[in-house]
Amino acid sequence: MPRKLRRKRGEYLPTLADVARSADVSQITVSRVVRNKGSISLEMRKRVTAAIKRTGYVPNRLAGSLASAGADLVGVVVPTLRSTIFHHVLHGINDALAAQGYRAIVGTSEFDENEEYRLVHSMTSWRPAAMIIASFQHKRKTVAHLKAARMRFVEITDIDREPSDVAIGLSHWRAGLETGRYMIARATESSVM
Repeated sequence: MPRKLRRKRGEYLPTLADVARSADVSQITVSRVVRNKGSISLEMRKRVTAAIKRTGYVPNRLAGSLASAGADLVGVVVPTLRSTIFHHVLHGINDALAAQGYRAIVGTSEFDENEEYRLVHSMTSWRPAAMIIASFQHKRKTVAHLKAARMRFVEITDIDREPSDVAIGLSHWRAGLETGRYMIARATESSVM
């Protein structure tokens, strides 16, 4: 009889060991199939996949992230979800990350640097591969925390300041300056003609 873990409300969840017993393989083989890592024959993969379906096993992402140090997670902090800009930003980030096998963990700071720090502190406890922060204004302790965690982080959107690590975006000030200069040049050309 497969060993099952008790869950709240009387539910039971099959374990990786249950799948291994059902497929008559080692737990490491099941783990490799679930994580799609290592060389596994097609026949073995089919056998493990059938056992997963038979037992109703659902991979534990928390256990997986602990085992792999959150290598497939990327923390993302945006100031708000109330702006359509950040919906587009998050969609682009998610598409790019998913294409490479990463998953975003998203939090909103609501333009509060203390909340941004709490989010960053919480997210880094998952040991993500990196952090993306849609801001250049941080509390010093936020940057210090990321550096102490040896965490790569990207600051996105407005890049008018020196980045703490890596910056991707545009300078809204520079865009405004160049737009103003262009409009003045056009107005001068029109009045000359």
